[in-house]
Amino acid sequence: MHPPTLSTLVRITKSSAQPIKMNFRLPTTVTIKKDGTPVTNVDFAVQQRFITNTNFLHHVGYIGEEGDAFDPECSYVLYVDPLDGTSAYMRGIAVVTVAVSLMKRVDNEWWEPLSTVIYDPINDWVWAATKDTDGCITGFVQHGEGHYSPTGVRELINHRRVTAVAWRNAPHRLEAVREVLQREPNTEHQSLGATAIAGGLIASGLTDAVLFGGRSAVETAAMSLIVLSAGGVATDLFGKPLTTYKLVEQDGKFDFELPHGSIMSSCQKLTDSLVEIVKRVQ
Repeated sequence: MHPPTLSTLVRITKSSAQPIKMNFRLPTTVTIKKDGTPVTNVDFAVQQRFITNTNFLHHVGYIGEEGDAFDPECSYVLYVDPLDGTSAYMRGIAVVTVAVSLMKRVDNEWWEPLSTVIYDPINDWVWAATKDTDGCITGFVQHGEGHYSPTGVRELINHRRVTAVAWRNAPHRLEAVREVLQREPNTEHQSLGATAIAGGLIASGLTDAVLFGGRSAVETAAMSLIVLSAGGVATDLFGKPLTTYKLVEQDGKFDFELPHGSIMSSCQKLTDSLVEIVKRVQ
């Protein structure tokens, strides 16, 4: 039983994401989920295409932000955010990605990302990474039909560019963390409008760090492998390395748990300084 290759995962992701580009800046149907966040007909269209495009992977389950098709006995799961940046997309802002992780079972509860893809379908950028049997992680970035290029984080000198993804009453007091970061010297706080895109930008050396406090790992799992492949650091908000994720079930829906949020950064020194801020604010 062999999992799909990284090239297959990229191909499936690009094909499944086509409704995003086809419907960009067109009217969409919007509903509000129980957690208060919006979801559109495009989210569901991408998810359905993923399920259809992966029917041939009989041994691979599917867990999506908008629904599951998952046998708890399987050894591999495709873990998908079909449209990260829904609010930006609804406003016609081209900061949208599809985040995909091929998760491999480690034991009954714990799983690890084996291959991941972050795809920007509007601008046709792909960031991807995979882990081999020896645990070595490699990644690449591709624009359009151009050649694959390795990723690499930016060398951090004096000025740092950081995003804290925070909302009202966000866990771990991330609103307060963001306020501290905005006052920090030599720190530019960026607002990207989406979460997963930050993983690609860190891996491409275009930004330095992102802090996220959500409970679901649907973006973080994809980001972590890509950031690590580029020489960066992936931890929770308190500095613990993010390598595995616990599978949980709540209200009949499966998800991979992220109880202590995440930090993706370009280097350990930056991560350490961000962890200090998080701990000071708690």
